[in-house]
Amino acid sequence: MLTDRKHIGALMHGPVPPISEYSVSDQSVFALATDWLGQRFGIPIVHDLTTWLRIGDVTFLRFGETSLDRRFQTIEVKSSVREQTVDEDGTTNAVITVNAYSNESLADLAQKLDGDKEPTAEDAPPSMSLREDRRLSAQLRRLYTAKRRGDAADDQISYLDGIRTITLQPTSNTTNHWNQLRSAIREARRNGYSYMSIDKFLGYAVFYNASGLRETDFAQSQMIDDITESTLRHQYGTQPALRIFEVPMSQNREQAGYPVIPFFNYEIPQIAKSDLIFGRLAIVGIVNMAPLKDALQNSGFDVVAEQDADEHQYRITLSWPSGETYQLHFPHWYIDREVARSVYEFTDLNDVVTHLAAIKDVPSRVSIEDWETSMHANAHAPVQLPNC
Repeated sequence: MLTDRKHIGALMHGPVPPISEYSVSDQSVFALATDWLGQRFGIPIVHDLTTWLRIGDVTFLRFGETSLDRRFQTIEVKSSVREQTVDEDGTTNAVITVNAYSNESLADLAQKLDGDKEPTAEDAPPSMSLREDRRLSAQLRRLYTAKRRGDAADDQISYLDGIRTITLQPTSNTTNHWNQLRSAIREARRNGYSYMSIDKFLGYAVFYNASGLRETDFAQSQMIDDITESTLRHQYGTQPALRIFEVPMSQNREQAGYPVIPFFNYEIPQIAKSDLIFGRLAIVGIVNMAPLKDALQNSGFDVVAEQDADEHQYRITLSWPSGETYQLHFPHWYIDREVARSVYEFTDLNDVVTHLAAIKDVPSRVSIEDWETSMHANAHAPVQLPNC
């Protein structure tokens, strides 16, 4: 599920759930997940294990004929204690009723992985009828919205929450510079500090202290020289502008519906991940926006500086073979989101430009008739740019 950003993003809406104490509800979720896994209903992904999956309790993943032919179904789990006794040794024995709810047929979930028979209502896991429960009704409405987001077809116009949405998949593969990061970490472990640069667009200062990093460890005079030499020293058509990021991403920087690779999935040694957690290793990301602005202009974007502001406006004109054109305005936060993804996933300038420039392919993927129909059908709704 990690690489399926569309389905993860669909479930990544709403408030961040707190860390829950181990309760009857948790036991019920894990018991149901274990039982249905044993019955081959799919691979269960328990949502309480992450802050990303905020809608529902468990998502079952079932593969089809190929690894890309996969299906997700998210369910809500409700439990109640029917009977409870305490033995003389203090052991608590309880009978718990567990109900599963979904906005999709549970009979579909019951289809065996090997596809040996068509699902029927009798195959579905046991579930009580839906009660008049306002909270449950609201949760099922959220499930419905998440399913629409996750199932939205690529290269087609969809309406999600009243917003015209197009999901475009980039035509080139993403390159993550894990080898360079591992080398920088090894050097920092030897010397206390190292610096790596990617395309003079991204730079990373890496700090290490086996006893735990202190403020004095960050006072590296060499870092200024490294930033100047490796990230700033280049001829740009626009004025260099630096942005600083703490790596890994702090939770308050997460954006609803837009997951990035978390640090525990970085392709670095486990000891390095442990060092990040316990404050022995720190990574600071530095972004020079100048090469990105130049690259976007070379890709057909108009980049206009806003008066008396550090932000820029980004525009691009879509052209259909029949001659019709349409100008799209990109909000600066959308550009910033792609930059942040690149920083936290250690990609490069080409990856950011490729994702942003995917919008130019709309005329080859969406007919002008469908585009104009969507404009007239909901003229005041904004266009949500592609969640590539």
